[in-house]
Amino acid sequence: MQRLTGFFGRHRRLLIGVDISDTQVRVVSLSKQAGRYRVEGYCIGELADGAVEDGVIGDVDTVALCLERLVERMGLRTHGAALAIKSGAAFTKHVMLDSTLARREIEELMLVEAESSLPYALDEVYLDYAIADGVIAGAARRPQKMLLVACKHDVLDPRVRVAEQARLQVEAVDLESFALQRVLSRHSNLESGGYSGQQKAEQTGLVALISIDAYPEVSS
Repeated sequence: MQRLTGFFGRHRRLLIGVDISDTQVRVVSLSKQAGRYRVEGYCIGELADGAVEDGVIGDVDTVALCLERLVERMGLRTHGAALAIKSGAAFTKHVMLDSTLARREIEELMLVEAESSLPYALDEVYLDYAIADGVIAGAARRPQKMLLVACKHDVLDPRVRVAEQARLQVEAVDLESFALQRVLSRHSNLESGGYSGQQKAEQTGLVALISIDAYPEVSS
Protein backbone atom coordinates (compact mmCIF):
# COMPACT_ATOMS: atom_id res chain seq x y z
CA MET A 1 0.00 0.00 0.00
CA GLN A 2 1.35 3.45 -0.94
CA ARG A 3 2.43 5.52 2.04
CA LEU A 4 1.35 9.14 2.38
CA THR A 5 4.43 11.25 1.80
CA GLY A 6 3.86 14.35 3.91
CA PHE A 7 5.36 16.41 1.07
CA PHE A 8 2.41 18.75 0.64
CA GLY A 9 2.05 21.59 3.16
CA ARG A 10 2.61 21.79 6.94
CA HIS A 11 6.14 23.20 6.71
CA ARG A 12 6.79 26.35 8.78
CA ARG A 13 10.50 27.03 8.18
CA LEU A 14 11.15 29.60 5.46
CA LEU A 15 12.30 27.90 2.28
CA ILE A 16 13.51 28.88 -1.18
CA GLY A 17 10.55 28.95 -3.53
CA VAL A 18 11.16 27.27 -6.90
CA ASP A 19 8.76 27.42 -9.86
CA ILE A 20 9.55 25.69 -13.16
CA SER A 21 7.49 26.56 -16.23
CA ASP A 22 7.91 25.63 -19.88
CA THR A 23 10.10 28.68 -20.53
CA GLN A 24 11.59 29.79 -17.21
CA VAL A 25 12.90 28.81 -13.80
CA ARG A 26 11.90 31.27 -11.07
CA VAL A 27 13.38 31.45 -7.59
CA VAL A 28 12.25 33.60 -4.66
CA SER A 29 13.67 34.00 -1.16
CA LEU A 30 11.65 35.43 1.74
CA SER A 31 12.38 36.50 5.29
CA LYS A 32 9.94 37.13 8.12
CA GLN A 33 10.26 40.07 10.50
CA ALA A 34 7.69 41.17 13.07
CA GLY A 35 5.09 38.90 11.52
CA ARG A 36 5.52 40.36 8.03
CA TYR A 37 7.14 38.73 5.00
CA ARG A 38 9.83 40.44 2.99
CA VAL A 39 11.22 39.45 -0.40
CA GLU A 40 14.98 39.10 -0.01
CA GLY A 41 15.67 38.00 -3.56
CA TYR A 42 13.98 37.07 -6.80
CA CYS A 43 15.61 35.69 -9.92
CA ILE A 44 14.46 34.34 -13.29
CA GLY A 45 16.35 32.10 -15.69
CA GLU A 46 15.33 31.37 -19.28
CA LEU A 47 15.16 27.76 -20.46
CA ALA A 48 16.10 26.39 -23.84
CA ASP A 49 13.28 25.25 -26.09
CA GLY A 50 12.19 21.71 -25.32
CA ALA A 51 13.72 21.49 -21.83
CA VAL A 52 10.18 21.54 -20.41
CA GLU A 53 7.09 20.87 -22.50
CA ASP A 54 3.52 21.07 -21.22
CA GLY A 55 4.85 21.06 -17.67
CA VAL A 56 6.88 17.87 -18.18
CA ILE A 57 10.65 18.18 -17.63
CA GLY A 58 12.41 16.46 -20.51
CA ASP A 59 15.96 17.65 -19.85
CA VAL A 60 16.70 17.44 -16.12
CA ASP A 61 20.36 18.44 -16.52
CA THR A 62 19.58 21.67 -18.37
CA VAL A 63 16.90 22.73 -15.90
CA ALA A 64 19.09 21.83 -12.91
CA LEU A 65 22.01 23.87 -14.28
CA CYS A 66 19.72 26.87 -14.73
CA LEU A 67 18.41 26.53 -11.16
CA GLU A 68 21.91 26.11 -9.72
CA ARG A 69 23.09 29.30 -11.44
CA LEU A 70 20.13 31.24 -10.07
CA VAL A 71 20.78 30.05 -6.52
CA GLU A 72 24.48 30.98 -6.82
CA ARG A 73 23.63 34.37 -8.29
CA MET A 74 21.32 35.16 -5.37
CA GLY A 75 23.91 34.07 -2.79
CA LEU A 76 21.39 32.07 -0.81
CA ARG A 77 22.49 30.49 2.46
CA THR A 78 19.59 28.12 3.01
CA HIS A 79 19.30 24.97 0.93
CA GLY A 80 15.74 23.98 1.82
CA ALA A 81 13.39 24.33 -1.14
CA ALA A 82 9.65 24.39 -1.73
CA LEU A 83 8.52 23.33 -5.20
CA ALA A 84 5.41 24.47 -7.05
CA ILE A 85 3.26 22.04 -9.01
CA LYS A 86 0.60 23.01 -11.52
CA SER A 87 -2.83 22.30 -10.05
CA GLY A 88 -3.81 20.54 -13.25
CA ALA A 89 -0.95 18.07 -12.73
CA ALA A 90 -2.41 16.78 -9.46
CA PHE A 91 -5.61 15.10 -8.30
CA THR A 92 -7.54 16.66 -5.39
CA LYS A 93 -10.71 15.58 -3.66
CA HIS A 94 -12.57 16.59 -0.51
CA VAL A 95 -13.63 13.77 1.80
CA MET A 96 -15.94 14.01 4.82
CA LEU A 97 -14.80 11.93 7.82
CA ASP A 98 -15.79 11.55 11.45
CA SER A 99 -13.78 14.09 13.47
CA THR A 100 -13.26 11.57 16.32
CA LEU A 101 -11.17 9.21 14.18
CA ALA A 102 -7.56 8.57 15.17
CA ARG A 103 -4.78 9.58 12.77
CA ARG A 104 -4.11 5.97 11.76
CA GLU A 105 -7.80 5.45 10.96
CA ILE A 106 -7.87 8.65 8.89
CA GLU A 107 -4.83 7.56 6.90
CA GLU A 108 -6.32 4.15 6.17
CA LEU A 109 -9.62 5.68 5.03
CA MET A 110 -7.85 8.22 2.83
CA LEU A 111 -5.90 5.43 1.17
CA VAL A 112 -9.14 3.55 0.52
CA GLU A 113 -10.67 6.72 -0.93
CA ALA A 114 -7.64 7.27 -3.14
CA GLU A 115 -7.75 3.70 -4.43
CA SER A 116 -11.40 4.04 -5.40
CA SER A 117 -11.17 7.57 -6.87
CA LEU A 118 -7.82 7.89 -8.64
CA PRO A 119 -7.68 7.21 -12.38
CA TYR A 120 -4.28 5.51 -11.92
CA ALA A 121 -2.69 2.94 -9.64
CA LEU A 122 -1.58 3.87 -6.11
CA ASP A 123 1.99 2.75 -6.83
CA GLU A 124 2.20 5.48 -9.51
CA VAL A 125 1.45 8.41 -7.20
CA TYR A 126 2.48 10.30 -4.09
CA LEU A 127 -0.40 10.87 -1.67
CA ASP A 128 -0.98 13.34 1.10
CA TYR A 129 -3.94 14.66 3.05
CA ALA A 130 -4.78 17.62 5.28
CA ILE A 131 -7.69 19.01 7.26
CA ALA A 132 -9.59 21.37 4.97
CA ASP A 133 -11.92 22.85 7.58
CA GLY A 134 -11.60 23.10 11.34
CA VAL A 135 -14.05 21.51 13.77
CA ILE A 136 -16.05 23.48 16.31
CA ALA A 137 -14.75 22.75 19.83
CA GLY A 138 -17.09 20.47 21.79
CA ALA A 139 -19.00 19.27 18.73
CA ALA A 140 -19.36 15.50 19.12
CA ARG A 141 -18.82 13.38 16.02
CA ARG A 142 -19.08 16.41 13.77
CA PRO A 143 -18.07 15.62 10.14
CA GLN A 144 -14.64 16.95 9.25
CA LYS A 145 -13.70 17.94 5.71
CA MET A 146 -10.39 16.44 4.61
CA LEU A 147 -8.44 17.24 1.46
CA LEU A 148 -6.81 14.38 -0.46
CA VAL A 149 -3.96 15.26 -2.85
CA ALA A 150 -2.26 12.92 -5.30
CA CYS A 151 0.59 13.64 -7.71
CA LYS A 152 2.09 11.16 -10.17
CA HIS A 153 5.70 10.10 -9.75
CA ASP A 154 6.59 11.15 -13.29
CA VAL A 155 5.45 14.70 -12.54
CA LEU A 156 7.16 15.20 -9.17
CA ASP A 157 10.30 13.04 -9.44
CA PRO A 158 11.98 15.07 -12.23
CA ARG A 159 11.47 18.25 -10.22
CA VAL A 160 13.01 16.69 -7.14
CA ARG A 161 16.00 15.52 -9.23
CA VAL A 162 16.42 19.05 -10.61
CA ALA A 163 16.50 20.49 -7.09
CA GLU A 164 18.92 17.85 -5.82
CA GLN A 165 21.30 18.40 -8.75
CA ALA A 166 21.19 22.11 -7.92
CA ARG A 167 22.25 21.16 -4.35
CA LEU A 168 18.88 21.95 -2.82
CA GLN A 169 16.91 19.78 -0.42
CA VAL A 170 13.19 19.53 -1.19
CA GLU A 171 11.25 20.00 2.03
CA ALA A 172 7.82 20.93 0.68
CA VAL A 173 5.71 20.65 -2.46
CA ASP A 174 2.58 22.69 -3.00
CA LEU A 175 -0.03 23.23 -5.69
CA GLU A 176 -0.01 26.69 -7.24
CA SER A 177 -3.73 27.16 -6.61
CA PHE A 178 -3.25 26.44 -2.88
CA ALA A 179 -0.37 28.91 -2.67
CA LEU A 180 -2.38 31.61 -4.43
CA GLN A 181 -5.28 31.00 -2.08
CA ARG A 182 -3.04 31.55 0.96
CA VAL A 183 -1.68 34.76 -0.58
CA LEU A 184 -5.24 36.06 -0.90
CA SER A 185 -6.04 34.96 2.64
CA ARG A 186 -2.97 36.72 4.10
CA HIS A 187 -3.69 39.84 2.10
CA SER A 188 -7.23 40.05 3.42
CA ASN A 189 -6.01 39.63 7.03
CA LEU A 190 -9.42 38.20 7.94
CA GLU A 191 -10.49 35.01 9.63
CA SER A 192 -11.80 32.59 7.03
CA GLY A 193 -14.80 31.53 9.12
CA GLY A 194 -17.92 33.67 8.68
CA TYR A 195 -16.70 35.72 5.70
CA SER A 196 -17.71 35.10 2.13
CA GLY A 197 -15.47 35.90 -0.82
CA GLN A 198 -17.61 38.94 -1.57
CA GLN A 199 -17.31 40.23 2.01
CA LYS A 200 -13.51 39.88 1.87
CA ALA A 201 -13.41 41.75 -1.43
CA GLU A 202 -15.56 44.56 -0.03
CA GLN A 203 -13.36 44.99 3.05
CA THR A 204 -9.97 44.71 1.34
CA GLY A 205 -10.63 46.00 -2.16
CA LEU A 206 -9.02 42.85 -3.58
CA VAL A 207 -11.18 41.22 -6.23
CA ALA A 208 -9.02 38.54 -7.88
CA LEU A 209 -5.50 37.30 -8.41
CA ILE A 210 -4.84 35.86 -11.87
CA SER A 211 -1.73 33.93 -12.94
CA ILE A 212 -1.00 33.49 -16.66
CA ASP A 213 1.73 31.04 -17.66
CA ALA A 214 3.02 29.33 -20.78
CA TYR A 215 0.10 26.94 -20.95
CA PRO A 216 -3.50 27.29 -19.75
CA GLU A 217 -4.89 26.06 -16.48
CA VAL A 218 -8.60 26.01 -15.79
CA SER A 219 -10.15 25.46 -12.39
CA SER A 220 -13.65 25.80 -11.07
